Amino acid sequence: MMNQLAFELANRHLKDICDNENAFRGKLVIFLGDFKQILPVITHGSRESIVVATIHQSSFWNDCHIMHLHINLRLQQPINPVTLLKE
Repeated sequence: MMNQLAFELANRHLKDICDNENAFRGKLVIFLGDFKQILPVITHGSRESIVVATIHQSSFWNDCHIMHLHINLRLQQPINPVTLLKE
C-alpha cells in the first residue's frame, strides 16, 4: 500500500491545477485492495507511524464512498486455459 502522503499530494495538485476544492477535483478515483491487510512500508517505523501513514488517516477519506464486492465473477465462469493462450 502506498503512503497516504502520495495520495494527499495527488489530491492537492489536482485541486491547485483545476481550481476546485472537492476531493480529487470531483474526479472518480478508485482505490482497490484490502486496506486492513496491506499496510504501507515505513522504514524503521513504529506501529504508530505505520498507522498514521495509512490512507484512512488522509484528509479526503471522509469524502470516499466505500463499496464492497460480494460476488466473485471469476468463480462463476469456467476458465479454459487454451483460450487464455490465444489472447
